[in-house]
Amino acid sequence: MNNAIGTGNTTLSNSISIEQDLTLLGGDSFERQLMLLGTVSGTGGLQVVSGIHNLHGINTFTGDTVVQSGAILGIGNPFALGGSGTVTVEDGASLQLTSQENWQVNVRQPLMLAGSGGSIPFALSATHGYSKAWNGQITLTGDAKVGAFDGTSLSLANVDLNGNELVMGALSHEDDSVIIYGTISGNGRLVADSSATGGGALLTGENTFTGEILITGGALGITRDSALGDFSNTITLNGGTLRSEIITLANPLFIEPARSLVIGENGGTFFGGVRPLNIGSTISGENRITVQGSVGFSGDNSFTGPVSIDPNGRLSIPADSALGANTSVIEFLGDSTGNATLSLPSNFTLSADRTLSVSGERGRIVSSGALTLAANITGPGQLEIDSFQGVTVTGNNTHLGGFSVTGTIGIQNDAALGAATAPLTLNASSLRAEADLLVPATRTLVATGWGGSINNNGFDITWNGDVTGDDSNFSKTGLGNLSLNGGVVLPEFFVYEGTLSGNGTFRNLSMAFRSELSPGNSAGLITVQEDLELMSGELRFAGSLQMEIGGDSRGLSYDAIDVGGIASLNGSLVLTFINSYQNEASSSEIFTLLSAGFLTGEFENATNGQRLETADGYGSFLVHYGDSSSYDPKSLVLSDFQSNIPEPSVCTLAAATLFLGWRRKRSF
Repeated sequence: MNNAIGTGNTTLSNSISIEQDLTLLGGDSFERQLMLLGTVSGTGGLQVVSGIHNLHGINTFTGDTVVQSGAILGIGNPFALGGSGTVTVEDGASLQLTSQENWQVNVRQPLMLAGSGGSIPFALSATHGYSKAWNGQITLTGDAKVGAFDGTSLSLANVDLNGNELVMGALSHEDDSVIIYGTISGNGRLVADSSATGGGALLTGENTFTGEILITGGALGITRDSALGDFSNTITLNGGTLRSEIITLANPLFIEPARSLVIGENGGTFFGGVRPLNIGSTISGENRITVQGSVGFSGDNSFTGPVSIDPNGRLSIPADSALGANTSVIEFLGDSTGNATLSLPSNFTLSADRTLSVSGERGRIVSSGALTLAANITGPGQLEIDSFQGVTVTGNNTHLGGFSVTGTIGIQNDAALGAATAPLTLNASSLRAEADLLVPATRTLVATGWGGSINNNGFDITWNGDVTGDDSNFSKTGLGNLSLNGGVVLPEFFVYEGTLSGNGTFRNLSMAFRSELSPGNSAGLITVQEDLELMSGELRFAGSLQMEIGGDSRGLSYDAIDVGGIASLNGSLVLTFINSYQNEASSSEIFTLLSAGFLTGEFENATNGQRLETADGYGSFLVHYGDSSSYDPKSLVLSDFQSNIPEPSVCTLAAATLFLGWRRKRSF
């Protein structure tokens, strides 16, 4: 039957009976196809020699079907190839499962397959949507390529590689896929090479084949480790994705340690979707690894290329060796659609030889236990740390987005917090000093959640930047001095231990327990916009208000506090001279240490009108505050300094008297 002459498609609806092979000839144009809609019966077979032909009838012929090089045969229903004959597709030919009136095609004949097609780039393919299946045994007689396009799923049963290469491809649509649900046997190579975004290949069977698996494009999905065939099979990712697929959600999909994975020159991607993908085998190679979804590395890996964690990706490891060579950079690519997460074990140290790059907007590190991050952290994004038992950061980091911490972050120097402009965000969490710290004015501390805290831990901290956030309270704990010199834009700041100093501005400030309030960094001014409370009750203030006097300039050479609302006094008032001002102070000078909108309470060691000795013993002042004050009742004022230092003339006379007494004693 020859359809090579003339133009246009030819349709035959009549039934045909063949007792010998029927030969089909035709041109190579898709505009000149032969459509056989009637029934083909008899003991003969089909020889498709050339052209494009389609079988759509309910056929019963029992002979073999051969599609020769250059020819294309399409079948549109499960019975189009007749009875029990074998189907052969030669190198250069194409057999396509298509459909008519939305039939789903499931073909059961044995198939001998070779080649990569011709004008259709597959030896066996499926198109026009819906699921189509070849349920008969497939044996490769040469290297072969199978695929799907136009939103179609092609399912295959048992495949014998027979020493050849099988390429599985999805051509154009995200729903295109090739599924092998039976057993792949024999020796050969399996290649997943899809150009469709989101398309790919899927292996679900208990496969026994030996050889190589190469993933060069799209994704190769597996539902079990045994789908990858023999343990000796090397799996190479060279531009493609290895993806876990769902059979059960009970357990992650685990790739056995006996396997070997290689990352080729175009890199590779591991994707764990609803079902996590855990890779126990060794991963080697010099090129980029991309993590999508939930993935675990547990092998002793030697790869040297970077590891990129995509948005909504999560990489979990049990040990540092799972991250490959120390030269491997871990890149976080989180954005507004989802974070990029590295999950680390408890009591884990990420070594100083490693580099973490927050290359996206954000990244995240999580752990259920204590962490030490000695690695160098770079990039423009913010690194979030969620560690129940806290993290210690020891590197000199340069990332621009700073840290967002849930838990406790301990640092030994300001450089650990990243670039000088990088903020530190505490999510109901704490900053712990591991050494004396000097923080520049360009760095902001942000408190979120129900608040945060700074733990001096026995060290001194000078924080020159602002402390801000949402409507959260903040606190200082631990012995040591905290000097705040920026604005504290928070509802309430509590001090429970140690000393609070500096020239900061607070909204509300409360001092509790055995804490000390000492304005300035020598002499200085603290501003409280609303209320200052030296607390009583259960949090009774048993500490002190430490005020230094080094001149007659308020807030510059002697300490001062301005309170916009109520100042509640308690504890002790401690006065100390600085700048040798004890030698210059006079009884006529007035020092307004505190000015408030309203003043209540009293000091335990200095009531209104009482004279108070300075802690250094140089003299005493009259203390004035409250309703009976000789000055503003809303202010704390010192007056009438009386020096304990003898006048120079008195010292000279006393010395002369002692000398004269000594001479008289000698004369006896």
